[in-house]
Amino acid sequence: MKNTFMLVLVGTALQFSALAQDLSSFAPVPPSNGSPSVTVQNSGDCQKDSTLITDAQNVVSERILYRYTANSETQLRFRRATTNAPLTLFSVDSFQFDADHRLLYAQTVGQLQGSNGQLLPYLDRQTFYAPCPTSGPCVADSVVAFAAQLPFADLKPSLKEVNTYDAQGRIAQTVSFSPDSDFLAFQFFSRKEYEYDSVGGQLLRIKTSFFSPNDGWNLSETQTYTYAPDGTLASTVEKYADGIPISRSIFSNNPALNFHQTDFSYWNQFSGGWNQPFTRTRNYKDAADRPLALVLNVNSIGLQGADSTFFEYVLGNDCVQFITSYGRLGSAQFQFAGKTTHFYNGISSTSLTPETWTYAIYPNPAQNDLTVEGAQGGWLQLISPDGKTVLQQIITAERERIQLPTLAPGAYFLQVQRNGRQSARILVIQGR
Repeated sequence: MKNTFMLVLVGTALQFSALAQDLSSFAPVPPSNGSPSVTVQNSGDCQKDSTLITDAQNVVSERILYRYTANSETQLRFRRATTNAPLTLFSVDSFQFDADHRLLYAQTVGQLQGSNGQLLPYLDRQTFYAPCPTSGPCVADSVVAFAAQLPFADLKPSLKEVNTYDAQGRIAQTVSFSPDSDFLAFQFFSRKEYEYDSVGGQLLRIKTSFFSPNDGWNLSETQTYTYAPDGTLASTVEKYADGIPISRSIFSNNPALNFHQTDFSYWNQFSGGWNQPFTRTRNYKDAADRPLALVLNVNSIGLQGADSTFFEYVLGNDCVQFITSYGRLGSAQFQFAGKTTHFYNGISSTSLTPETWTYAIYPNPAQNDLTVEGAQGGWLQLISPDGKTVLQQIITAERERIQLPTLAPGAYFLQVQRNGRQSARILVIQGR
């Protein structure tokens, strides 16, 4: 799925200058050594090729490879078990979208390392989405998730959430369901009801209730929204059903430095007033309203300090290229924590991690058979959506044709291992 932004960057240098002055006491300048070397070729396209996550020592801890087809996306996640270990395939995340790029289905196939060192795939989670139509009245949409409680166990109900909307297309109610005691079916858990201003249409309050089998729905808490004269959100206050406050968030902004600030506080029942802000979050933006930095300050008895995240964009478009993080909660000074690097179509880079071995397989989607190239001497496994091995064999030829057993249509997890290296992908089986 492609995310194309139409924002125009204006006055970035000025905003960065103001940002640097205001944050100079918070975070040091990122180290110049160890940064990935990239050559940018503007593509105007934010479809990712891969992502690298590195720590302060520039050690890659995770790599994500992205594969796109019509209305689908597959993410192959590689992680390190220990610092000196090579990257190994950790999970395969598959996503299906409709023609309007709305998420319809997601599946995660994870892997465990057995006692003999062999990586064992198992189906970890399936989530189904039912979005509202893009036009006309919207009655409801829902999210239904199933997860494995233990590896190789059957998938069990995990989450169900159903939204309903009013005649103006605004969300009116959210009902959440949790698994029953045997993890076999869904049951009522909580409900949120949304109320709006009849004139301005602004959200006024959200009422949260929890369900009891004995006496039905019981109001638990209410969150009230207030607005500034210009219509921007000023604060939210959360209270118990009896009116006793719980927490509040106060929103403000600084036009000179272009940041939005949120102060979150808890109610002190002993003093009868609000405590000092427990967290203060500043969201800095550039002239095009793109995030430049997030700075979080935490103030509590057992935890004090701050975290910060900086965003850098590919020159000429709105693709986030670097996400640099600092942290050290419990310390008065920020320390460099790590960096996430996104690579997109049109951006080439030096090899920062060992390249994963790949092979060719076709056709995909498949029906009766498939051909594998470049995997001679490898071991092939095909895993069904429910985590069962439905095919496994040794590849004996450079180009080998494999007859498929009778399989139900769907997305299967295919893995080939050879000489200690491995490659994996999603193979779609069509009905015969």
